[in-house]
Amino acid sequence: MFFYACIAGYTALKPGKGESKRQSKVKQKQQLEKICRSIGVLSKRDVDYTAVGVFRYALVKRGAFFGSTELSRTLRINRLTCLHHLKKMERAGIVKNERGKYALVHPCMEDIVKDFRKNSALVFEEMTQFAKCIDAEMKEHEKGQRQNESAKA
Repeated sequence: MFFYACIAGYTALKPGKGESKRQSKVKQKQQLEKICRSIGVLSKRDVDYTAVGVFRYALVKRGAFFGSTELSRTLRINRLTCLHHLKKMERAGIVKNERGKYALVHPCMEDIVKDFRKNSALVFEEMTQFAKCIDAEMKEHEKGQRQNESAKA
């Protein structure tokens, strides 16, 4: 309930018309799971969805720093599990680490998604440039092979 109140501004998580609070919480959980999967912090091995809990906790903190011990005690999960998920989120660019304390890189979920989209676009642009280079090298290689075959004939 405390999480729901903290992010009530996110309209997709508000109860829809004719939707109960329970239905809304299920929808919220599904949306957070989908986000965590799409950014690579929720794996099939995480059968307890602890990554979603860690992400949810960071969202509740709205950019305030917190430690892994605090997180572990609050969620009642192993501290090393918390650190594992926090490190994955740090690599994904969702949280930042300053002196062993973690916080979201942006206090707003929408900004996190925008940042992720921008970074993804840069990655795809880089991949496109790599692909163009590889294609050009392959064409040169094929051209050289044809010339060698012509010279042998």
